Amino acid sequence: MTLSFREFYGLDGCSLKPVIAKRNTSLGKTFSPSQQLMYEYELLDALSFCVQATADQNLRTIFKEKQDQLPLHWMNLFTQTDEFRAFISAPRGTLNTDNIAGYQQTIIALRALLELDGGQTMQPSQLETHLKALNTYPLISQMDYTQIFLSQSLLITSQWLQKERNSLGCETGLVRRQKLEFLQNIFNRYFVEHVQPVGSQLNHYFYSLQPLLNTLAKHPLAPQSLQQFIFEFSQRFDTYQQAMKAHIEVWQTIYRDCALTPGQITG
Repeated sequence: MTLSFREFYGLDGCSLKPVIAKRNTSLGKTFSPSQQLMYEYELLDALSFCVQATADQNLRTIFKEKQDQLPLHWMNLFTQTDEFRAFISAPRGTLNTDNIAGYQQTIIALRALLELDGGQTMQPSQLETHLKALNTYPLISQMDYTQIFLSQSLLITSQWLQKERNSLGCETGLVRRQKLEFLQNIFNRYFVEHVQPVGSQLNHYFYSLQPLLNTLAKHPLAPQSLQQFIFEFSQRFDTYQQAMKAHIEVWQTIYRDCALTPGQITG
C-alpha cells in the first residue's frame, strides 16, 4: 500500500490513518501470517469506509489491490505457519483413541480456516485458537503415520497368516487344534481389540477430512508441494485400505475353512 506523506496526513476524515500507523510499528513489521491476515481484514474495513467517505481515486485503486491480495494472505495460513506444518508433518506417532475430542477440534478448526476464503470473518483470538488446535492435535500427521504403519504391518501379518493357514489342516479334516486356538487368540486380542478400533477411527477421520483437503488442494493459489502432499496422503490411505481388505479376507478364509464363526469381520 503506497500513500504519499501528504495523502497520509490528509486521512483525518476516516479511520485509515491509525491502521496504517499500526503496520509501521516494531510489532507490525514482524507480523506472523495469521496476524498479517487479520491486519489485512482491518485495513480493508478501514479502506472501505474511507472510499465511501472520500472521492480519492488512489484509495479506490488501493482498495481493489488489497482485495485481490487477500487470498494470498489467506493461503499463507497453510504454507507459512508452524501450526499447519505441525498438523500435516509433525512426527508424533499413531492415532490415539483417547484424543477423539481433540481430533474433532482440528476438523472444526480446518473447516473454519477454509471458510475464511469464502468471505467468513473471525476475531484474531479465534484464528489463533484454531491454529493452536492444529498444532496440539496434529491429526493429518498421525493419520499418515498410522496408515503407513498399518499398511506395512497388515501386509507382513497377512503373508504370515497365509502360510499358517496352509498348515492348519482344516481343508483335509486333520485340524491342528492348538495352532487354530493360537490364531483365534491373535484374531481376538490383536485384530479385534487393537487393529479394528484404530482402523475405524482412521476411516472416520479420513472421510471427514477428505472434502476439506480436496478444497484446499484445488484452490488456484495452492502451491504444487501442498497439492502433491494431499494427493500422496490420499494414495497412502488407499494403500492402507487395500492392505486391510486383504488381511480381512485371509481371516475370513481361515474361519470358513475351519467352520468357525467369529462374528462379523469388517474393516
